[in-house]
Amino acid sequence: MLQINLNKSLAWKMGEMIEACLITYKHYLLFCDEIIDKSESPPYWIIELSLTKFQNDAERIVKEFANSEPFENFPELNDFYLACLFLKYKQRQISWASFLFSAGWYSDGSHCSIHCEFFYDLFNAYENSKYSQGLEEIQVIDVENLLKINISEVQVIYKIFEYYFDKYVSSSR
Repeated sequence: MLQINLNKSLAWKMGEMIEACLITYKHYLLFCDEIIDKSESPPYWIIELSLTKFQNDAERIVKEFANSEPFENFPELNDFYLACLFLKYKQRQISWASFLFSAGWYSDGSHCSIHCEFFYDLFNAYENSKYSQGLEEIQVIDVENLLKINISEVQVIYKIFEYYFDKYVSSSR
């Protein structure tokens, strides 16, 4: 098993990854099962998470733990979620247009370092170009540079869950 600190920070990040649909039960069920199997007293939130496949319930479970007492401060500017969306795009789970629209929607009223207008302007230019691959490539580089630190952080955590996803998929064949 990988050494993982099951703290509130990880739970908060998992909540963002679940909300963005970057990870699903296929990513976290075997992760939770392994923690439960190897721990004399696994955290209650891990036990709860191991019992649900529903996205809304999973998100609620990890966010309730992350936001429970004693309270911790999480980043004031939440670009982590945007990085989750970007990774979904890089993995071809969503199109560039879907990424831009979703990032604009999320950053409108959220505490992100990038304002919604940035994403909506990119979306409008992309749409007006009739979804030009050349423009997409330029925009991807621009967004990737803005979210570089967050993307790296998401990728590190995602690798953990990708391992369990692969185990889950191979065991269900």
